[in-house]
Amino acid sequence: AVIFSILGFKAVHMFTNCMERDIKILSDEFPEFLGRKMEDIPQDEYMLAVNKSIHVMEMHNCSLAKELNSAAGGTGLAFIVMAEVFVQIPAAPVWSILFFLMLLSLGVGSQIGILEGVISMLFDHPKLKYVKKPILVGIVVIFSYMVGLLFVTGAGEYWLTLFDTFGATGLTMIALVEIICVMYVYGHKRF
Repeated sequence: AVIFSILGFKAVHMFTNCMERDIKILSDEFPEFLGRKMEDIPQDEYMLAVNKSIHVMEMHNCSLAKELNSAAGGTGLAFIVMAEVFVQIPAAPVWSILFFLMLLSLGVGSQIGILEGVISMLFDHPKLKYVKKPILVGIVVIFSYMVGLLFVTGAGEYWLTLFDTFGATGLTMIALVEIICVMYVYGHKRF
């Protein structure tokens, strides 16, 4: 609910800026717009004036629905939309610091959970059982670091989208194969 209200706040702000820009252009051609607030101009009257205007190429044809549909997602939401929202609210530096500290703590917490799952699985493997845990952790961390370097390159956002889009497909197939193996190869009664 918080994210939707932030996206709504951003859309209304962008819509208001767009309308003010267009009304300023229209007020030279249509004197009925002079001295009126943007909130007092109905959408139908605005659209009629835009369609009749000789400056139609300069207009942006503002629409709140269009602004809501163009909401960012993923990294754009976290680093672009949220930054725009924080500029608009009082005590912006405090909220910005709290938000990015929250993102940092969520990232570190998720990474610890994922890393512990991988290390536990490797440590339980019979061939790796006698490898010292700090050495195993070091190898996994260095490998993860090397994969992570891919995401901080110039094309990192594209790699992130690729991993995000197609990563779940592989995990779903792995889970399906695990279920089949437990049920039919190992046997559900021994499990």
